[in-house]
Amino acid sequence: MQKMKALVPIMNKSSEQNKNEVELIDYTFPQMKRYHWSILIIGCFVIGFLLYFPLGTKLHDLISSSITQIPGCQLSYNSLKIEFFLPKVIIEDLSIPAHCAKSSEDIFLKSATVYFNGPSFSPIGISTSLETQIGKDIIEINQSLGPTSQIFKIDDKKISFKSIKSLVPLPVDLSGDITIGAFIQLVKGQLDEASIKIKSQNLVIPSQTIQILLIPQLILNDFSLKAEQLNPKQIKIQELIIGDTSSPLRAKFDGIIYPNQNNFLASQIDLKGEFAISDKLLQSDNFSILKFFLNQYNQRDGFYQVKLTGT
Repeated sequence: MQKMKALVPIMNKSSEQNKNEVELIDYTFPQMKRYHWSILIIGCFVIGFLLYFPLGTKLHDLISSSITQIPGCQLSYNSLKIEFFLPKVIIEDLSIPAHCAKSSEDIFLKSATVYFNGPSFSPIGISTSLETQIGKDIIEINQSLGPTSQIFKIDDKKISFKSIKSLVPLPVDLSGDITIGAFIQLVKGQLDEASIKIKSQNLVIPSQTIQILLIPQLILNDFSLKAEQLNPKQIKIQELIIGDTSSPLRAKFDGIIYPNQNNFLASQIDLKGEFAISDKLLQSDNFSILKFFLNQYNQRDGFYQVKLTGT
């Protein structure tokens, strides 16, 4: 009995302690701030809207008509899919007619994905990015769309000349890789501003015939081009550098290009700079004709001082 009596106070104490702890628990519904309720209500509305309104079908038809009904440039594709999670549009087997890109052949893209990145503040509108793969290279173009203007940007993307040749024809066969950055702004459909930067550290000109000149393989390594559009009729070449100290050809030029809108290779040029060629190359039979051409120019530190005009 004494033992039982001794346990009673202990049990009573434990019971009272548990009762106190239970009473400390707050069972009231947590208070939500006004903006929390706003987000919850908007979220429920958006989910309900997407579930009961055929938004996907409407958007699909809108994008499809935008692609296939471009005035003077009718694109075609095999399939178009819209994903609302991380919103994007996936276009399979996209074909771009040759006349749209002013190339000799149609451009074919196995897949192109357009991502919606949210609002744009310069210009005011929406921001998207286009991503596609050509060969082993992934190309991404960022776009900002406003009511009257559009901006396109490429942020230092690496691409091989092999991939470039599959898109547009090149006047000279080239191999290697380049890193390209570009900015283009259109206002009311007209080019307003443009700039481009291209760099390479492994540029090679394979053996080929250019005009009537048969040239051997030329390992140039370095290449750098910086240019900007001053107006629709003038492109300023800020810097054109070809070759490094070990290259058989070295050149540095700047000046103006007057673009031919219908055939860029027929554009007029007005460039000045300096040019150097190795003695070994000049002594070869294929380059002996260059000696007569270069004799009209003055030399300074081994570089011919050259002015280039014409096409």
